[in-house]
Amino acid sequence: MQEKQTNLMVMGVAIVAAVLGALLLFVPQISAEKICYLMCGAVVIGGIYSIVHYFLSNAFREAQNYGFSAGVFLVVLGILGFIKTAAIVDFFPVAISVIGLLYAVILLQDALDLKRLGSGKWSIVLCVSVVVILVAMADLINPFSAEVQKLISYWMILVTGVLLLLSKLMLKMAYKEYDRMKDHPVVETEKVAEYREVSEVKELPEDIEHRE
Repeated sequence: MQEKQTNLMVMGVAIVAAVLGALLLFVPQISAEKICYLMCGAVVIGGIYSIVHYFLSNAFREAQNYGFSAGVFLVVLGILGFIKTAAIVDFFPVAISVIGLLYAVILLQDALDLKRLGSGKWSIVLCVSVVVILVAMADLINPFSAEVQKLISYWMILVTGVLLLLSKLMLKMAYKEYDRMKDHPVVETEKVAEYREVSEVKELPEDIEHRE
């Protein structure tokens, strides 16, 4: 239950990040202050949802379920964001780059999970996550002008939000396929059957006589 809730929250955060990146890039008339208010509002709503879910789902019965603590932290963080919006705006591109870096690290683990589940798409997710991590590090070191830094951070939050959502959907499908194979194992795949036929053809006559 806790894992399902965490995945839903990550997917929700990914959608918010993608929308945020799109607004910052394609709707320039929206000020950074308004974006901060929207983000803080989303954080508070996420915290309230986590708290309500904790009580409605009897999560206290699960060991080490910190849904209530996480919810309280998010609500407090959102309220502080409302109070200190002006301070947040001052380092807004840096905060966006840090969020993009966090999402890229999550993508990195998703790639490893996809590999362990046998998905062929793990290498794509891995390459993208490494590229985003390197870009985020370069953006945080800040070798660019302020305008370029803003543009990079906005594109990064959009791309990582979309990719994080896609990777979670791919993981969901990979888990379903893994469970299906576990519940209904294939007795003999085509490759195994082909290998067995070749082995039988190559079997020497004396080996057959000895076995008989």
